[in-house]
Amino acid sequence: MGTMDARALVAAAASAAQALQWDDAVALAKAALAIDAGSPRAWSLLGLAHEAKGDLAEARTALERAVSLDDLDLATSLACARVQAKLGAVGPARALASYVLLKEQNAPALRSEAQALAKSLTPDERRP
Repeated sequence: MGTMDARALVAAAASAAQALQWDDAVALAKAALAIDAGSPRAWSLLGLAHEAKGDLAEARTALERAVSLDDLDLATSLACARVQAKLGAVGPARALASYVLLKEQNAPALRSEAQALAKSLTPDERRP
C-alpha cells in the first residue's frame, strides 16, 4: 500500500466527517496515518473527529501535528487554536489565532472566527 491508498483513506475519512460519523472518521484517518504518517490532512481529520467526540487531548495532539506539517492550512490552524483554548492553553491558542489573522485573506468566515477567538483570549484590562 502506498500514498495513493493513504489518499483514498483520507478521502473516505473526510466523507465520514462530513456525514458526522466520527468513529469512522477516526478509524479511517488512523488507517491513512499507518500508511503515511506525514499526511497533514489525515492528522487534521483525526483531530477534528476527536474534537467532535469530546476527546480534546487527542484532538490537540493530532491538530498540532497537522499544523506542524502544513502551517498554510489556516482552517486547521484555527481548529487547533480552538482546541488549545478549550484546554486552557491560552498562549498557544492566542498565537495561532493571531497567525491565522495575519495570513488569512480570502475567507471572511475563517477570519471572523479567528477574530472572535483572539478577542475571547485577550485579557480584559478593565476587569479588577
